[in-house]
Amino acid sequence: MENTILIQLTNQKAAGLLHEMEELNLIKVLKENMLKSYIDC
Repeated sequence: MENTILIQLTNQKAAGLLHEMEELNLIKVLKENMLKSYIDC
């Protein structure tokens, strides 16, 4: 079963959690689109 969900992260820690989940093969990140100004905050 494959489902695709589009989400907007409001916290940089959430991105870290998603990457950890990807390493555990629980999810697959299809695309990352982060603004540099957001990352520098």
